Amino acid sequence: MLRAYLCGEGKHDMGRWALSRRDDTAVGDGVLGTLARRVKPTGWEVANGCQWKRLTSLRVGKGEPPLAAKLRQLEQLATDSDCQAVLFGFDVDNRPERAKALADALTARAPDGLRMAGAAVDPCIEGWVLELRGERPARGWTKAGAQRRVAELGLDFTAAMEAVVADWNGQREGLSAGLTSWLVDAEWALSE
Repeated sequence: MLRAYLCGEGKHDMGRWALSRRDDTAVGDGVLGTLARRVKPTGWEVANGCQWKRLTSLRVGKGEPPLAAKLRQLEQLATDSDCQAVLFGFDVDNRPERAKALADALTARAPDGLRMAGAAVDPCIEGWVLELRGERPARGWTKAGAQRRVAELGLDFTAAMEAVVADWNGQREGLSAGLTSWLVDAEWALSE
């Protein structure tokens, strides 16, 4: 059984892995874990996880960008937990430079056997949930707009968001490039 390490912004992203009591079976693996389960239903488990904000941006290596330091720490936590894959996401928060910084950091990292599926979620996980429901405004979502729309729909709690992902028809056509890329990467990261 492949073991995956889950990292996200909070409980909507990573469900019970964002809580101090991880044995709460009423809470699932959040949007990221549920999405991963949609692309690779069996053969893996979430073995551990942490919130993105718990990773430090300390730059140990000379010239190492803060995001690269966080990825290195995430890799170490996954390795220490005997995981073979890492599934992560953090919000762009209406700052597109975060997506470019992640792409640069992932390109620059040395392969070490860990498979990583990561995304700078644009603008936030609520936006991805709305996309999976088929809601895609012409100019995209702002973080506040996506969160407001999710609340209007009564989907502003983790179980409701997980249900949207579980009900998604699996069609990737029309999804944003970031979400589509994460789905492809997650499928690869969780394959044996």
